[in-house]
Amino acid sequence: MNTLNRRCFFSKCGAGAASLLGMNLLGGKALAADKILVDYPRNGFAQGELQVLLQAMRHILHNITTPNVRRGINRYAKNSLVDGTYSDKIGLPRRSDWSFACMDYQLAYYLPHNFPRVYLEPYYKRDNYWAHAPVGVVQTQNITQKSGQIAGQFHVHVNRYWFTQRAGADPVNWAGLLAHEMMHNLGHLHGKDEYGNHLQVNAIQVALMSALRPNLILGESGELSDSNDDDLIPSGSCGC
Repeated sequence: MNTLNRRCFFSKCGAGAASLLGMNLLGGKALAADKILVDYPRNGFAQGELQVLLQAMRHILHNITTPNVRRGINRYAKNSLVDGTYSDKIGLPRRSDWSFACMDYQLAYYLPHNFPRVYLEPYYKRDNYWAHAPVGVVQTQNITQKSGQIAGQFHVHVNRYWFTQRAGADPVNWAGLLAHEMMHNLGHLHGKDEYGNHLQVNAIQVALMSALRPNLILGESGELSDSNDDDLIPSGSCGC
């Protein structure tokens, strides 16, 4: 199985899994968008790390399928690369126009109606990658028919090392990174250390984070910075 890594964070931990179904991630009454099953190895993350990740997941659930984020992806991205084997499995013609339409179809017609389980697995490595994810494990079936039928679950490996680094405690940063990895699960690719926002799989990170924090500024190099903070927001952080 192909695996992709985004420059950034996590460490292998004990067996067993903890499940959160319909968990209210911020306190108060749970919203419909919170009714997703998030799995992770029991005792795999420190409590503070887990809270950051769950907050990031709530950001994703509330925003990733919105027209605002989808428009943002298309504003930045000019191209898309979908794994060929994955294309064949979901009935996507191997043409550039269909490849470009794939992500928007997935966000508009599949995830809003049937959001798969998300499994977050920790590891720890002192390198430049915050996370990585297997390619094509979530299949949006019969995609040209916009059927909404999905098979599989999201699976992202998270590098715990990066929780202690600059910007590593910010759920908005993690929301962008996890969204990028989840697009790998949905069959989207980029080249080795190819993080330009001309590709949809990279642009979704910028689009989602900009929706969550409107004061973010995209520099010419593709780095995000906060107008209220000099710290750079991590980009190009997948070890894919």
